[in-house]
Amino acid sequence: YAEAKALLEVAYTASASPALLFALGQVSFNLGEFPQAIRYYEQFLATAPDAEQAALAQQAIGAARARIAAPPPPAPPPPKVEKLELHPWSPLYTALLVVGGAAVVTGGAFIYHGHGLGKDETGTQTNYERRLERSRIAQNRGLASAIGGGVAIAAAFVIWRVRTETRIVVTPSVGERAASLSLGGTW
Repeated sequence: YAEAKALLEVAYTASASPALLFALGQVSFNLGEFPQAIRYYEQFLATAPDAEQAALAQQAIGAARARIAAPPPPAPPPPKVEKLELHPWSPLYTALLVVGGAAVVTGGAFIYHGHGLGKDETGTQTNYERRLERSRIAQNRGLASAIGGGVAIAAAFVIWRVRTETRIVVTPSVGERAASLSLGGTW
């Protein structure tokens, strides 16, 4: 509407047509510029249009005055803030954190011990090679333990943040020479 108003003002300056005054009033009304719209309609009425056009201008003036007198619309309500409800902390998460932390510490100890074995260059070549092999094994076990512990810790936090329902199924299995527990469900 703003571009149309600018074009109509240029056209009115060039031709001073009464129909353009009415059009400027309509555009100003649609832009929410009610006092300006009333001025254009009154200028249009001053040109003595026919009765039908004058009635339309009077009706538009009344509508603009009603809009001016109307109370401003109420402010929109503030956006609703959704509260994130976290799943309650459970002993399972604590167990995952403790086991994960212990695995990380144990892994670090294995890596440290393995590193120390690899630095010891005393004794025979065969003894050194055995120590070096034990060093690699200890470091690999330590790395695996630390990674497993990190995964357990991460799992505790991810499950806590994502899941809304906890359901754990423990299934014991007993054979002739072995026994096992299977853990399953959602947590």
